[in-house]
Amino acid sequence: MESPGSAARVGEGDSRLLPPSRWRSLGGFVARLFDHVFVRWERARQRRDLASLNDRVLHDIGLSRADVEREASQSFWHVPR
Repeated sequence: MESPGSAARVGEGDSRLLPPSRWRSLGGFVARLFDHVFVRWERARQRRDLASLNDRVLHDIGLSRADVEREASQSFWHVPR
C-alpha cells in the first residue's frame, strides 16, 4: 500500500488506466487537433491581412479587390488542398 503523498506511476497496478500505447495515440490525436485548429486560425488571420491591403498593393501582387473579397468571404474552416 502506498503511503499518503506518494504518487503511483501511470499504468502500474490499475487496469482502469489507459495503457501507454493508447496514451501515445491519444497524444497524437491531440497534436493533430491542435495543428488542425492552428492552420485554420492562421488562414483566417492571413485572409484578414489580405483584406486590409490597399488597391495599389493588391495590384502590385497581381490581385484584384474581387479576388480578395472572394478569398476573405470564405469560412475560417475552409482550407484549400
